[in-house]
Amino acid sequence: MKKTLSAPKKTLHACTQCNKIKLSGGGWIEDRYGFKNQARHKVLYGVCPDCSHRLYPNLFKTPLKELYGS
Repeated sequence: MKKTLSAPKKTLHACTQCNKIKLSGGGWIEDRYGFKNQARHKVLYGVCPDCSHRLYPNLFKTPLKELYGS
């Protein structure tokens, strides 16, 4: 039986709340192009910093509006 090699899947980190995708530099962007729906990506779900602050404000010492100035 012959095995076929497939290209390794890239791992994406996605927010379960807002569906943003984490960039390799640590920033988060909206998934406008549907990266997480493409078969060549393996998706790991978590919560982005914005949603973390919004959902669990008691866990953070600095309010989100002070971090971003709005």
